[in-house]
Amino acid sequence: MNNYNDVPDMQLVDLLKNSDDAAFIEIFDRYYILLFSFTIRRLNDKAISKDLIHDAFASIWENRTTINIEGELITFLFTAVKNHILDHYKHKKITQVYAENFQPYLDQVQNATNHSVRPKDIKTLIEEEIAVLPEEMRIAFELRRKSAMIVL
Repeated sequence: MNNYNDVPDMQLVDLLKNSDDAAFIEIFDRYYILLFSFTIRRLNDKAISKDLIHDAFASIWENRTTINIEGELITFLFTAVKNHILDHYKHKKITQVYAENFQPYLDQVQNATNHSVRPKDIKTLIEEEIAVLPEEMRIAFELRRKSAMIVL
């Protein structure tokens, strides 16, 4: 593995564009702490902060051959992470809105006087309703549902 500690950022970007994984690792190592500090102050959640930074770097690696960085690398990285934070908030809001809209239905099912409906039937009905949601709403709902299960 090459040692890129003293290599300037723009040269690292050129190496990255040529799929040099050591250059990618150097960029990650060089800026991770700054990006984590930036992210944790906005989210106040270490795990989500780490995930969003890793997602941003995964995206950079996936698009490495076509990446266009104008200006400083650190500015590009902060913008990439900031966009992932904004996407996180957007998905969180969509999930919350959908969960709030779905709650009256759940309350109605729970308060129904017809006890002949079995829990298995209710689960099937709910799964069918989830399946017909638009893809983004379905994914957001399922992620929200899974995170609620983890909390329990």
